[in-house]
Amino acid sequence: AAGYDESSGSSKLEKWNLDKSERVTFFSGYYGKITDMQSDTAGKYLITDGPGIYMGAYDLEKMKSDYFKDTSGNGIITCFSPDGKTILTNSPSKETLPGVNIINFSEFLKNNSRYENSSLQVAKFSRDGKYLLLTVEVVDSDDNEGYIYDDVLIRWPDQKIIFTNLKAGKADVEFVPGGQYYIKGLKKFSLADGRPTEELEGSLWNLLDLAVSNDGKYIAACVMDGQVYRNRTAGIFTGISWFAESFDGGNKSWSGVAINGTGNEIFAAMNGGDIWCANYNETSWNWSSQNTRTWTGIACSANGQYIAACDGGAGVHGGYIYISKDGGVN
Repeated sequence: AAGYDESSGSSKLEKWNLDKSERVTFFSGYYGKITDMQSDTAGKYLITDGPGIYMGAYDLEKMKSDYFKDTSGNGIITCFSPDGKTILTNSPSKETLPGVNIINFSEFLKNNSRYENSSLQVAKFSRDGKYLLLTVEVVDSDDNEGYIYDDVLIRWPDQKIIFTNLKAGKADVEFVPGGQYYIKGLKKFSLADGRPTEELEGSLWNLLDLAVSNDGKYIAACVMDGQVYRNRTAGIFTGISWFAESFDGGNKSWSGVAINGTGNEIFAAMNGGDIWCANYNETSWNWSSQNTRTWTGIACSANGQYIAACDGGAGVHGGYIYISKDGGVN
């Protein structure tokens, strides 16, 4: 545990035995506020860091605290490998720690010109110690976006780069148990090739419209210039439960979506285009399109036999509400 004393401007580290509910010892005199610390799995060493202060390393068995320090104030990022034999850091410190290999992240990227002036933002090992994922900040000179963030997945311990995900974002990373995926932000990525496999809950960006089935078990949603979504399983709206349908090239400018009472039919209106109708046969969606108009809204009866739609265009058809006439036959 670390505590900060505002009056002295220093931090104190305490080591506690939770079985006995007692403090074993403490280290004091650490100038600055400790914001992060990490121990190896064996509990031998503790590494600490904080903004504008130095990184320290402590031997928790010998209670020795005079190992390396880094006063560069670069927002040091460190992580232990699960076996405790390696510390990865972006610290320029050249100090050593007995029995531990200290590696600067730049060693992995030194042969790639893209990362000549990069900085480490996230570093994390998988739980089984077979993978290391780095999120690296890169100066973006081409797109004038300032800084962009790449993911670099490295196989451990042979330090072979498996893939690089360009412009992956700065969000934190978690490895999924089982060694097949990692989660970053709201996406799930494959460890085999880095491709996103599924969107997570809440990831319907630029949500334009949504509709709920009559029994409340399904939600349909359309995304501006994107796809049409529906939850996979009746009544489950959390976790990795959404799937998307893309049809006719996708990337349509949707103006509304509707769903029938049981959730197996979806209707999506395309602004300046068709009304798309979809029926789900428990295996796949079958899509067809009807009637080109400037549609601005759409609704469906609970039994799925009738749809109503608004034409907001300026032409001869504009300003009317239309309703299907054959009870869902076509």
